Amino acid sequence: MNVRKRLLLLLLFLCSIFLFAGCGEEEEDGDVKVTSLFKSKFVVGKDIVSEDITDFYFTRENINYDAFFQRYRFYVEDGKHMFFHETRERKNDYGPATEADRTALGTRELSDDEWKKFYGFVCDGTVTARKDSAESGDSGPWTFLYWKEDKGKYQLFDFSSYKEQDAFEEYCISLAQTTDGDPETTGSAEHRYGELRSFTYHPGYCDMSGANHNERLGKNKDGEWTIECRDRESFEEPFIVRVYSVSEEAVGEFTDFLYEKDIPSLQERPDSDLFVTDYSAWYYGIEFSDESGERAVWTSFSIKEYKEYSDADRKVIKELGERFENLKESLISETEEEED
Repeated sequence: MNVRKRLLLLLLFLCSIFLFAGCGEEEEDGDVKVTSLFKSKFVVGKDIVSEDITDFYFTRENINYDAFFQRYRFYVEDGKHMFFHETRERKNDYGPATEADRTALGTRELSDDEWKKFYGFVCDGTVTARKDSAESGDSGPWTFLYWKEDKGKYQLFDFSSYKEQDAFEEYCISLAQTTDGDPETTGSAEHRYGELRSFTYHPGYCDMSGANHNERLGKNKDGEWTIECRDRESFEEPFIVRVYSVSEEAVGEFTDFLYEKDIPSLQERPDSDLFVTDYSAWYYGIEFSDESGERAVWTSFSIKEYKEYSDADRKVIKELGERFENLKESLISETEEEED
């Protein structure tokens, strides 16, 4: 056998050792749990156990005649198992259904047995990578399972059977009847998100030559609302920093729009497979703070370009951009700033 063949066989042998050694980790009972980077489908109950699950979303939505929106959520918060539900209905009308159409909402802690029952419904279901949906025009359901090793990608969930899915929905209906919640009070987005603290916008642009653009709504050191715009067309140029005044009344109206359209929920849309190099995608960032408790709670949301948005979503996003642009009033200052 010549040297080349020997080297080839040695290489194949080493590769096989690497694959078998790297594909799994030993569990206490001696079985191997596969966690390989090469694995593309994960089974709940085998690859994903109850303790791995951090969040589960089940959503149905119809934006056509008799519009409705239904969401169930099971999640872990401060070590507790929680359940959330929300229903919106727009009878004899088109959608999307907004918070003004909310008919039911509630949240409560689950007992160990109730969480175990939820886990039983998702057991034997499969989790795969997020992808474009061929059923984006229907009412769903859209189901996503977040777990400790999902790598921000393996979150698309499918029940083991339609029978299990139907049983799961019946279970959610029964849980929803035991939650506390008044749609006219606790149902508002303001109650859930808190007070607006900042809003950031990055437009989409080619960044190959070092272009950089962003705008931020927030309060200055004097407690006044302003929008600061930072723009640069290339590495060789300085940043042009423009600061605009914004009235308290305008911010209030803008915030009402964020609540009414439930803009933060747009971040939960499925990821798109689309990607363009040398391009900075458009992006909206929102920060809220809820200071009603003993400690202030901050939450942030991001609405990005590479998501699967419906036509209704895109219409709302377009209005969001127009409303944000219209917040600018008088120009306070314009300066040049060299990058450090």
